[in-house]
Amino acid sequence: MISTEAGYAEALMRAAEQSGSLRRVADELYVLAQAMECGSWFFYNPRVRSSAHIASLSALSGELDDLTLHFITLLASRRLLPALPAIQLHFDTLALRALGDEMIKLRLPYAPGERLLDDLVTFLAEVGLFPAEKREQLQVDVILDQKLLGGFCAEYAGREYDASLKRKLDACKRAST
Repeated sequence: MISTEAGYAEALMRAAEQSGSLRRVADELYVLAQAMECGSWFFYNPRVRSSAHIASLSALSGELDDLTLHFITLLASRRLLPALPAIQLHFDTLALRALGDEMIKLRLPYAPGERLLDDLVTFLAEVGLFPAEKREQLQVDVILDQKLLGGFCAEYAGREYDASLKRKLDACKRAST
Protein backbone atom coordinates (compact mmCIF):
# COMPACT_ATOMS: atom_id res chain seq x y z
CA MET A 1 0.00 0.00 0.00
CA ILE A 2 1.28 3.46 -0.86
CA SER A 3 1.60 6.02 1.93
CA THR A 4 -0.21 9.36 1.80
CA GLU A 5 3.12 11.15 1.54
CA ALA A 6 4.30 8.97 -1.35
CA GLY A 7 0.97 9.47 -3.13
CA TYR A 8 1.24 13.25 -2.94
CA ALA A 9 4.89 13.10 -4.04
CA GLU A 10 4.04 10.95 -7.06
CA ALA A 11 1.16 13.22 -8.08
CA LEU A 12 3.39 16.29 -7.83
CA MET A 13 6.09 14.47 -9.77
CA ARG A 14 3.74 13.75 -12.68
CA ALA A 15 2.51 17.34 -12.74
CA ALA A 16 6.06 18.77 -12.58
CA GLU A 17 7.22 16.54 -15.44
CA GLN A 18 4.23 17.56 -17.57
CA SER A 19 4.82 21.25 -16.93
CA GLY A 20 8.56 20.98 -17.57
CA SER A 21 9.40 22.45 -14.17
CA LEU A 22 10.72 19.36 -12.40
CA ARG A 23 14.09 20.75 -11.32
CA ARG A 24 12.64 24.06 -10.13
CA VAL A 25 9.83 22.38 -8.18
CA ALA A 26 12.32 19.97 -6.59
CA ASP A 27 14.57 22.83 -5.50
CA GLU A 28 11.67 24.89 -4.17
CA LEU A 29 10.09 21.99 -2.31
CA TYR A 30 13.41 21.26 -0.61
CA VAL A 31 13.78 24.88 0.55
CA LEU A 32 10.17 25.01 1.74
CA ALA A 33 10.49 21.77 3.73
CA GLN A 34 13.63 23.08 5.42
CA ALA A 35 12.02 26.45 6.15
CA MET A 36 8.90 24.87 7.60
CA GLU A 37 10.99 22.68 9.87
CA CYS A 38 12.50 25.89 11.27
CA GLY A 39 9.10 27.59 11.54
CA SER A 40 7.28 24.53 12.83
CA TRP A 41 5.74 26.46 15.73
CA PHE A 42 3.55 28.25 13.16
CA PHE A 43 3.07 25.74 10.35
CA TYR A 44 2.58 22.67 12.53
CA ASN A 45 0.44 24.28 15.24
CA PRO A 46 -3.09 22.83 15.04
CA ARG A 47 -4.48 26.00 16.63
CA VAL A 48 -3.37 28.12 13.67
CA ARG A 49 -6.10 28.08 11.04
CA SER A 50 -5.28 26.78 7.60
CA SER A 51 -6.43 30.14 6.21
CA ALA A 52 -3.54 31.79 8.13
CA HIS A 53 -1.11 29.27 6.63
CA ILE A 54 -2.50 29.91 3.15
CA ALA A 55 -2.29 33.68 3.62
CA SER A 56 1.37 33.46 4.67
CA LEU A 57 2.18 31.15 1.76
CA SER A 58 0.43 33.43 -0.74
CA ALA A 59 3.13 36.00 0.02
CA LEU A 60 5.44 33.70 -1.96
CA SER A 61 3.44 34.24 -5.15
CA GLY A 62 5.81 35.33 -7.89
CA GLU A 63 8.77 33.81 -6.02
CA LEU A 64 7.73 30.20 -6.51
CA ASP A 65 6.74 28.22 -9.56
CA ASP A 66 2.92 28.22 -9.82
CA LEU A 67 2.87 24.44 -9.40
CA THR A 68 4.90 24.58 -6.18
CA LEU A 69 2.70 27.34 -4.76
CA HIS A 70 -0.49 25.49 -5.72
CA PHE A 71 0.81 22.27 -4.15
CA ILE A 72 1.90 23.84 -0.86
CA THR A 73 -1.40 25.74 -0.64
CA LEU A 74 -3.26 22.47 -1.21
CA LEU A 75 -1.34 20.87 1.66
CA ALA A 76 -2.15 23.83 3.90
CA SER A 77 -5.86 23.70 3.03
CA ARG A 78 -5.93 19.99 3.90
CA ARG A 79 -3.94 20.53 7.13
CA LEU A 80 -1.11 18.37 5.76
CA LEU A 81 1.83 20.77 6.19
CA PRO A 82 3.37 18.51 8.88
CA ALA A 83 3.71 15.84 6.17
CA LEU A 84 5.78 18.13 3.92
CA PRO A 85 9.23 16.83 4.98
CA ALA A 86 8.21 13.23 4.23
CA ILE A 87 6.56 14.26 0.95
CA GLN A 88 9.69 16.19 -0.01
CA LEU A 89 11.91 13.15 0.65
CA HIS A 90 9.73 10.94 -1.55
CA PHE A 91 9.54 13.61 -4.24
CA ASP A 92 13.29 14.21 -4.15
CA THR A 93 14.01 10.53 -4.72
CA LEU A 94 11.65 10.43 -7.70
CA ALA A 95 12.99 13.71 -9.13
CA LEU A 96 16.64 12.64 -8.80
CA ARG A 97 15.93 9.47 -10.74
CA ALA A 98 14.01 11.34 -13.43
CA LEU A 99 16.69 14.00 -13.77
CA GLY A 100 19.51 11.46 -13.84
CA ASP A 101 21.18 13.00 -10.79
CA GLU A 102 22.80 10.70 -8.31
CA MET A 103 22.86 12.01 -4.76
CA ILE A 104 23.32 10.69 -1.27
CA LYS A 105 21.59 12.62 1.49
CA LEU A 106 23.70 12.36 4.60
CA ARG A 107 22.24 13.59 7.89
CA LEU A 108 24.75 14.31 10.64
CA PRO A 109 24.58 16.21 13.94
CA TYR A 110 27.65 18.25 12.94
CA ALA A 111 29.52 19.36 9.82
CA PRO A 112 31.99 16.64 8.78
CA GLY A 113 35.49 17.21 7.50
CA GLU A 114 36.47 16.05 4.01
CA ARG A 115 38.19 12.91 5.27
CA LEU A 116 35.21 11.81 7.40
CA LEU A 117 32.86 12.50 4.50
CA ASP A 118 34.99 10.40 2.16
CA ASP A 119 35.16 7.59 4.74
CA LEU A 120 31.38 7.63 5.20
CA VAL A 121 30.73 7.44 1.45
CA THR A 122 33.21 4.55 1.15
CA PHE A 123 31.48 2.78 4.04
CA LEU A 124 28.04 3.26 2.47
CA ALA A 125 29.29 1.72 -0.78
CA GLU A 126 30.70 -1.24 1.17
CA VAL A 127 27.40 -1.89 2.98
CA GLY A 128 25.56 -1.74 -0.34
CA LEU A 129 23.55 1.46 -0.05
CA PHE A 130 24.62 2.30 -3.60
CA PRO A 131 26.66 0.50 -6.29
CA ALA A 132 30.38 1.10 -5.74
CA GLU A 133 30.88 1.84 -9.45
CA LYS A 134 28.67 4.94 -9.09
CA ARG A 135 30.87 6.44 -6.37
CA GLU A 136 32.59 8.95 -8.66
CA GLN A 137 29.31 10.30 -10.10
CA LEU A 138 27.66 10.76 -6.71
CA GLN A 139 27.02 14.06 -5.07
CA VAL A 140 26.70 14.20 -1.31
CA ASP A 141 24.15 16.50 0.29
CA VAL A 142 25.11 16.99 3.93
CA ILE A 143 22.16 17.95 6.11
CA LEU A 144 22.88 19.10 9.63
CA ASP A 145 20.29 17.48 11.86
CA GLN A 146 20.58 18.54 15.47
CA LYS A 147 17.90 16.03 16.43
CA LEU A 148 20.50 13.30 15.96
CA LEU A 149 22.39 12.60 19.16
CA GLY A 150 25.22 10.89 17.32
CA GLY A 151 25.92 8.69 14.34
CA PHE A 152 24.40 9.44 10.96
CA CYS A 153 21.59 8.58 8.55
CA ALA A 154 22.01 8.23 4.81
CA GLU A 155 19.52 7.99 1.96
CA TYR A 156 20.08 7.04 -1.65
CA ALA A 157 17.42 6.29 -4.28
CA GLY A 158 14.72 5.77 -1.68
CA ARG A 159 16.83 3.44 0.48
CA GLU A 160 17.94 4.41 3.96
CA TYR A 161 20.83 3.43 6.15
CA ASP A 162 20.33 4.42 9.78
CA ALA A 163 23.45 4.38 11.94
CA SER A 164 22.11 6.90 14.42
CA LEU A 165 22.56 6.61 18.15
CA LYS A 166 18.79 6.94 18.58
CA ARG A 167 18.17 3.81 16.49
CA LYS A 168 20.76 1.88 18.47
CA LEU A 169 19.26 3.00 21.79
CA ASP A 170 15.76 2.06 20.57
CA ALA A 171 17.06 -1.39 19.57
CA CYS A 172 18.56 -1.87 23.04
CA LYS A 173 15.30 -0.77 24.63
CA ARG A 174 13.29 -3.26 22.54
CA ALA A 175 15.74 -6.07 23.32
CA SER A 176 15.47 -5.46 27.06
CA THR A 177 11.67 -5.66 27.14
